[in-house]
Amino acid sequence: MGRFLIWVILVAFLLFIIPGCTENTNDLYQKAEKLSNSGRYDDALVIYQKIIDVEPKNVDALRGRAYCQSNLGKYEESNIAYSRIVEIDPNDYYSLIHMAENFESLGKYSVAVIKYDAADTACLHRWKEGKISKEQYDSFSKETKEKMWKAYDKNQAKSS
Repeated sequence: MGRFLIWVILVAFLLFIIPGCTENTNDLYQKAEKLSNSGRYDDALVIYQKIIDVEPKNVDALRGRAYCQSNLGKYEESNIAYSRIVEIDPNDYYSLIHMAENFESLGKYSVAVIKYDAADTACLHRWKEGKISKEQYDSFSKETKEKMWKAYDKNQAKSS
C-alpha cells in the first residue's frame, strides 16, 4: 500500500505540478516581454532572470535579458547572455550580430568586425540547412557586411 501511495503522489506531481511550472514560465515570459516593450527594462530583467533560474537554457529569456541589458547600456553583461545563446546554438546569427553591435558601442571595433563576420557565417549555415531562404540570407549578409566594413573603418580611424 505504501508503494502505491508513493506512485500516486509521483504521478500527480508529474501531471499537475510540472505543467503548472511551464505555464508559469510562459506567463512570466509574456509579462517580461510587455515590460521590455514598454521600456521598463530593469523590471523585465528581474523577470527574465527568474525564468533563467528555472530554465538556464531558455534562449528566449536569455535573448530578452540581453536585449534589456543592451538598452540599459550594459553591453558587457548583454554579451555574456548572447554568448550563452551562441553556446546553445552556434548558428544564432541574431545573437552574434547584436554582440557585434554591443562591441561597437564599447569602442571595440576589431572584435565587432570578427562578430559581424561570424554572424554572416552563421547565417550562411542556416541557409545551407534550409532554415532560411536564399533571399533572407542575401539580405542579412548584405546588411551585415555593410556594418562590418563600417566597424572596420572605425577601427582603422581609431588606430591612426
